Amino acid sequence: MRSPPAEEIAEDMRRGRFLDAREALDYGLIDEITAGKSTN
Repeated sequence: MRSPPAEEIAEDMRRGRFLDAREALDYGLIDEITAGKSTN
C-alpha cells in the first residue's frame, strides 16, 4: 500500500479528486472499509 506525501494529498483534494471507498483505501486515506447498512 502506498501512502503519498501530505503535499500530494493536499493537491489532489484541492483539485476536487473524489475517491470511492476502495480508492481511498488504496490511496492510504482510510484504514479499512466497514460493512454498510442494508437498505432493503
